[in-house]
Amino acid sequence: MSKVNLVNETNQVLAANDGIVIRKFIAGIEGGRVLDMTGYTAETIPAGVVVITDGNGTYKPLLPSSGSYTLPSGYSYVGVVACTVLASKPAVSIMVDGIVNDAAAPYVYTSAVKSALSHIIFTHDETDDIVEAPEFSPASWESGASLTVELACATTGASIYYTTDGSAPTSASTLYDATSKITLSATTTVKAIAYKTGMIPSEVVSKTYTKP
Repeated sequence: MSKVNLVNETNQVLAANDGIVIRKFIAGIEGGRVLDMTGYTAETIPAGVVVITDGNGTYKPLLPSSGSYTLPSGYSYVGVVACTVLASKPAVSIMVDGIVNDAAAPYVYTSAVKSALSHIIFTHDETDDIVEAPEFSPASWESGASLTVELACATTGASIYYTTDGSAPTSASTLYDATSKITLSATTTVKAIAYKTGMIPSEVVSKTYTKP
């Protein structure tokens, strides 16, 4: 496993484009990872660079060769670097769910990369195509030992994902089923997000239902 010296140094990292490349960060690998920089010659690791792993604790930045990415044997795609860092201090935040502006990213993403990183949307369309945020019903818990909560989205064909444990919902969270709904028996905070193919996911919304 790679290690990095985190002692502060007066080096400048040009990260002005990070917010343009990473249009929306939904989820990442907790704590980030230190990358193995073997063979990497650039001074920085820009936001948007693809990260791969051998499954045994080694994480590396993957750079394109002759315009395309070649995945080394025994490695798999993990996500993309969320924030530009110095190559000399390769501790990075890795986004695994979110939206990347592929027109502003440092490299062209191949179809293989996009297919493997299925929870990341690669787009440069206008932000008008954003899924509407889910709506909760009822507004509060007025009475009863249990409560049935319904979720709805104004965007036709959108899928809603939710959590009840306080964590941020992603496309890997529980898929909302309109037939069974959500049943609560104790005070709970429900968080939800809506997705639709070809569109930007909605914002995360939440509501706390307090048992009377």
